[in-house]
Amino acid sequence: MNRQGTLAERIRAGGAGIPAFFTKTGVGTVVAEGKEVRAFDAELYVMERWLKADLALVKAWKADEAGNLVFRKTARNFNPTMAAAAKVTVGGGRGNRRDWQP
Repeated sequence: MNRQGTLAERIRAGGAGIPAFFTKTGVGTVVAEGKEVRAFDAELYVMERWLKADLALVKAWKADEAGNLVFRKTARNFNPTMAAAAKVTVGGGRGNRRDWQP
């Protein structure tokens, strides 16, 4: 179980190649049970591990033959981050590059 912000950061860390990070969120709760807790500057932090995926299915607003994807609106929240954290990303979108406006 993770809060949405921690979940997003775990996925981002997976995409960036960062195996673990420390967060204050969850210190002293059931979320911290069984996880490493460290003190930095007299504050407690819980270690969270990255979250990676074998496959990410994402939907884009536009896509081209080269695999470039353009996300808009709420699709920008997790799709680009999840695509970065996955070994293989399958994405689709409407339109093609010839229709794109600079």
